[in-house]
Amino acid sequence: HITANPEEAEEAYHNLACCYHMRGNNEKADETFKKAIIENPNSDIYCEYGHFLFTQSRYEEAIEQLQQSKALAIDDNEG
Repeated sequence: HITANPEEAEEAYHNLACCYHMRGNNEKADETFKKAIIENPNSDIYCEYGHFLFTQSRYEEAIEQLQQSKALAIDDNEG
């Protein structure tokens, strides 16, 4: 478990997930993206996870994540 403030933890998990993905360990990448979202759910990480899911041909899941990203982005702009 990575301990830090939520933004740093999310960034660390995000970077780790990308490394797993680049090395072809997509199961670990998926798990790690989910950890990033738990640490700091924000528009960017939902978008990145959606992109990852799209590359895995998991289109329905990707759409869900991208819709969540959009909703959070709208909330951020209105807040």
